[in-house]
Amino acid sequence: VNYSITDRITVGYGTTKDYRLQDFCLKGAILKQTVNGKMPVSVTYYGNWTINAMPKENFYHTSDRWSFFNQIIIAKRFNKMFSFQIAPSYSHYNVVEAGMYNDLFAIQYGGRAKVTSTMSILLDINQPITSQDYVPKSGFSVGTEFSTVGHTFQIFVTNYRGIINQQSNMFNQNDFFEGDFVIGFNISRTW
Repeated sequence: VNYSITDRITVGYGTTKDYRLQDFCLKGAILKQTVNGKMPVSVTYYGNWTINAMPKENFYHTSDRWSFFNQIIIAKRFNKMFSFQIAPSYSHYNVVEAGMYNDLFAIQYGGRAKVTSTMSILLDINQPITSQDYVPKSGFSVGTEFSTVGHTFQIFVTNYRGIINQQSNMFNQNDFFEGDFVIGFNISRTW
């Protein structure tokens, strides 16, 4: 559930069945692209704080449950048909398995191409750039988006197993091009 406090600030809360993750997020527009070109890109901060709500016997300390994700999204709409974004990110888990680092940096690339006034094709690539013994696989997603007056529907194929960003960045072991993928569906409603 997300709520826009202003046209620049959104807060949200989510929960997952896997690992019983509870996440709190904040998204804030720092700069907005202008039509006249005075501001050529949009810059947005996105971050979340996640708590693993599995039983307490799975953790030594309460802080072992926490993980964090921070991202700066730099986006540009080139015309009515095409937009692109690049987004460096930082993921952190307070506790990880042996052979892993607590922190991981990644760069995400995304694009959207409008096919018709109500349908778009989406592409997302996420490349971990932190070197460590345990190397997560790159993320890859392709999908389509259909829009109506109040709803947006997305159907996509991805190799991400996790719903939380830091989970996908740190632990993804699926290779999209080897057939390790899942099918996802999102629906957004604007009031």
